[in-house]
Amino acid sequence: MYDLLIGTRDWQNTVWSRKFYPDNLPEDWRFCFYSNQFRTVLIPGTVWESVVTEDISAWIEDSDDEFKVVCELPARFSEIITIPELQDRWNSFQEITAPLANQMAVYLWRPSAKQLQQADFLSGALEILSQVKPVSLLNTGKQTEDLQVSGTRASICWSVADSESPEPHGDFLVALCQENDLKKIRVVIEKLDKWMGEDRQAVLIFEGDNALVQAQQARMIAEMMAV
Repeated sequence: MYDLLIGTRDWQNTVWSRKFYPDNLPEDWRFCFYSNQFRTVLIPGTVWESVVTEDISAWIEDSDDEFKVVCELPARFSEIITIPELQDRWNSFQEITAPLANQMAVYLWRPSAKQLQQADFLSGALEILSQVKPVSLLNTGKQTEDLQVSGTRASICWSVADSESPEPHGDFLVALCQENDLKKIRVVIEKLDKWMGEDRQAVLIFEGDNALVQAQQARMIAEMMAV
């Protein structure tokens, strides 16, 4: 059984970062400080739009091999409608992110409505993306029974605010949460623990201005529950 990974969306939220990082901490040391507090982070797609090799090298240097990254794919991956174009962009993206491969845990992808209308494209895209790491589909807006994810490594991203429980599909589940109530956070962790079972992995990512406090509380709860 895997431990539940808990972290936040990004590590540079301007609202909570001032209370989290020491006043005299240089900005380029923040990733290192964060990685010593949590075991995972969701790197937003907007960050990947401008990332360079030096950024990735710094992340690797500032964390250990057990620190895992949830990679939200850039918006350009939601604009593609042909498999050859997807393959080309995917190859380019893999070249950039290759040094981080050992710490990359799962890809978070938001398919567009147009992409979802093309069953063959979605099937082909999932086959390409999941050859490297598991994929979690974000806020698709479609009934899960209409999504052809069975038999793939893909999961349906669980937005805690939108549904009571995670869908059963996939190898690796991404759960997004903004819950403040400790009892409800405990219930979320219990459901993720049940979903993981003995051979699957899940990550609980907190979003919003209170994400840091929520993630810290969730980590303590999970530790007490031995999850």
